[in-house]
Amino acid sequence: MDNMKCMERTCTECCYDEVQIAIHNPDDRARWEHWAKEDLVVGDKTYKNWVKKTENGTIGKLVEEFNKQLEGIGIHQFNWLHQAQKFRHLKENLKDNEMVLHVDFSENYACKLNTEIQSFHFGGNRQQASIHTAVAYTSTGSQSYATISDCQTQ
Repeated sequence: MDNMKCMERTCTECCYDEVQIAIHNPDDRARWEHWAKEDLVVGDKTYKNWVKKTENGTIGKLVEEFNKQLEGIGIHQFNWLHQAQKFRHLKENLKDNEMVLHVDFSENYACKLNTEIQSFHFGGNRQQASIHTAVAYTSTGSQSYATISDCQTQ
């Protein structure tokens, strides 16, 4: 897990290009589900939307897809672990004149009223908001912050 070459599946000592799966007949038929991004067009805007898809094919094709997905997961896992370790090290070794600021946001929260007429509830009148959260870490502790904005631009 600490070796980038292993997680990229390029290490010559411990890894192979593909996971070896014992298959009786790679031409046998199989059916599987997976998540895929699709373009969703609403008016003049295009959004990426995750949809669950069902695929039909051979077991050989399924194993090929599995190996492709496995490579991406290894790289993602290595990056996540590396970043988390570095971030933890920074927070634990802050000097008195240093600060680590962790900022994130969540967008498109629908705002609701306590009582709404039907046309407001089902119509396009509902306002949306973004929430920006931040945590400031110093050598003496941490402080959390949050702001709410009605701005919908990136």
